[in-house]
Amino acid sequence: MAWYNGTYACGHEGRTNITGPTRNRQWIAERHFEKLCSECWEQEKERQRQEANAKAAEAAKEMELPELTGTEKQVAWAVTIRNKIIEISHKYDEDEVKLVIDWMLNNRTSASYWIDNRGACGTEFMFERLLKDEHKVMGEEIEVNEEVVDQIRAESLVYPEESKTKVITEIRVEGHYVVAVHEERNEAFRKVVKSLRYKWENGRWQKALNDWSGPAKHLMAELGNQLLAAGFPVRIEHSEARKMAAEGTYEPECTRWVKQLLNGDYENWFSISWERCEDFYEVARRIPKSKWCNGTVIAPPESFEDVVGFAETYGFKLSSGAEGVIKAAEEAFDKVLKVSPKGKVSRQPEPMDKPGKLDAPREVGVDEELLDKD
Repeated sequence: MAWYNGTYACGHEGRTNITGPTRNRQWIAERHFEKLCSECWEQEKERQRQEANAKAAEAAKEMELPELTGTEKQVAWAVTIRNKIIEISHKYDEDEVKLVIDWMLNNRTSASYWIDNRGACGTEFMFERLLKDEHKVMGEEIEVNEEVVDQIRAESLVYPEESKTKVITEIRVEGHYVVAVHEERNEAFRKVVKSLRYKWENGRWQKALNDWSGPAKHLMAELGNQLLAAGFPVRIEHSEARKMAAEGTYEPECTRWVKQLLNGDYENWFSISWERCEDFYEVARRIPKSKWCNGTVIAPPESFEDVVGFAETYGFKLSSGAEGVIKAAEEAFDKVLKVSPKGKVSRQPEPMDKPGKLDAPREVGVDEELLDKD
């Protein structure tokens, strides 16, 4: 490790401690000082927060939403969170979702409630889990229209033209999982779910949702589409996922990734990974300065052009971190001095007609008259 001094983008002086390979430290340090110093960055974040809170407060006033209770800062933040959750709810056209959201807006007036549930703004399955939890609470206070619920379930059912069974597969989100419930033993069904990397756990087939799995609605649509193609009827209450499953317009789950290494000796290097059933080792190792490390091929930032070309050729997806490394590497490359050298070109010896092993020189005599004289 070593300390590097520099000037941040805001003009303040500072220093940073860089670890990892010596050859990369100067490059990492230069990227570090392209940012704001920690104090200015905090001030900028606070400015952005205040601006977002002000816009959210104005929007809440226009929508005539109930005022929230709490400290000034809590209320400002909670209003912003509440507005984001409202924006997410607009993606859903189910009457039941609208019913739950309306109930939340009129009954959840504590700022701490919206702050505690801010995770629903981040991922779709967290939002759906919040709806499910609130539906349970709401059901104790107001009567849910069972006729509407039955109508939604009827509309959620999709049959293939050539159905192989009357058993319906329920596809839904439960917590951090996409779940498929199919109440019969069927090898063809098992083949479909296993091909999409679902696991049998807790009496149902399920797949964990994470940053790399993609949105829940696309996973549900992909599974529904594959089951319909195999002749299995499905029920998907999520209207957008159901439509994508029927039309095949979903985005398949990506299993080929180029990510960013965040720490260790190879911090800020690229990490290239794929499913075990595929093999990209040889082509990935053609990337200059690449290495095999902990089950993945890794490559340094300066090989970014080759990494991008590899990703485009073989259908690998770039994580946001990898895109950041590429952007920083491109900016660094643009700053490098580039010249068109001028001058005499040294003459190189002509290649032999038949290159091969040279014969050992023969011993020859030299006429003494040709030698230098003292």
